[in-house]
Amino acid sequence: MKRVSQSQGNSFAIPTCRHSTGQAGFEISLDALSYYIYCFILYAKIHPELEFQVTQIGCGLAGFKGEEVAPLFKDAPANCQFDEAWKPILGDSRKYWGTYGQLVPTSGAAPVAPATTTNDPLSLTDGTLNGSL
Repeated sequence: MKRVSQSQGNSFAIPTCRHSTGQAGFEISLDALSYYIYCFILYAKIHPELEFQVTQIGCGLAGFKGEEVAPLFKDAPANCQFDEAWKPILGDSRKYWGTYGQLVPTSGAAPVAPATTTNDPLSLTDGTLNGSL
């Protein structure tokens, strides 16, 4: 099986499409995206020493709306910072880093970027999680 949701150097990859160019017809389901976000949240919780800048993942080529994706991060730990565009959805109690195109760097924060290539939207073989929720 191919690794699809994992740490990648200074970031964590969350798949949003099954094709690297984001072509129409290769989107993953919201359920699959929810699973990948769940995997990320688990990783962030067991690595409180790391900080993550979460972009508006899935809201570009994958075609999801912020109102669909942002709530999936409701259980994210305090070491996650979010795009300002999601503040009306996630509320004032979260940390925000800025917005895409107007990056406000935070020392030591790792970006969470979409990984756009996977063949199986529910496979993860890092030794800790496999299958579906």
